Amino acid sequence: MNNNIIKKNTIILITLVFFGVSTLMANDFLSAFNDKLSETEIKQLEQGETIIRNIGSYKKLSLTNSNNELVTEVHKELKSRNPNYLAEIIKVVPKEGNETLIQQVFDGINDIESYTEIPYFSERQQTWYDLYDSVVINSASGSENNKEIQYSVEMTPFGIIDISANLQKTDNSLFFSMINTNKVIYEYKNITCVKPEKMYSSIVLFEYNDYYILYGIGALNAPSIFFLKDRIDAAFIGRMKYFCKYMFEQISIK
Repeated sequence: MNNNIIKKNTIILITLVFFGVSTLMANDFLSAFNDKLSETEIKQLEQGETIIRNIGSYKKLSLTNSNNELVTEVHKELKSRNPNYLAEIIKVVPKEGNETLIQQVFDGINDIESYTEIPYFSERQQTWYDLYDSVVINSASGSENNKEIQYSVEMTPFGIIDISANLQKTDNSLFFSMINTNKVIYEYKNITCVKPEKMYSSIVLFEYNDYYILYGIGALNAPSIFFLKDRIDAAFIGRMKYFCKYMFEQISIK
């Protein structure tokens, strides 16, 4: 074999190894997910975009292989609830250059009174609104990094919704959950559309290999009344999606 052939084969081998390593590095986080993600969703995650999966059933969850305890607890909660409205919100960012990410997300979620400033796009009305009409903190307890917060939000046309929330932070993870404690009434027809403790959402932020995975869940057990179904999905799941998306994207990510 002459030198030119050897040189050519060496270049091909190096190229294959390089691209193989590059692909492995690009997909370093994908082992945390199952095969429920589409090719488009995978590309969006690789490009640092936030994906929103309106899945409707816990059996369609995608983040099932991370072995993260917080994610496992969230999924157990969802399985026990078996919600008929369900969405996953996911973003993946490199750890390098984002060393303060957990604190930034913690501060954003902890600033509860600013939730009224979060933009929410109504698919039904094709118009931007504030996430909530008003927010009032009723009580807060716990430590600096582990808080129990009770607050109330006003959301037209569903009136006042009382929320019980838990926010926890460690050096390498964050957990946030919120659940309604009163029944939610569709005021125009005086119909109870969400019973107490049937509206659940959570955010988990954790390290996975060389990445941070930001994982949001919006879940609801509510009647599938034909004239309310679209409104419930847009008003509640829609707001949960925009809440998570806002928290994932308003922070400084490199």
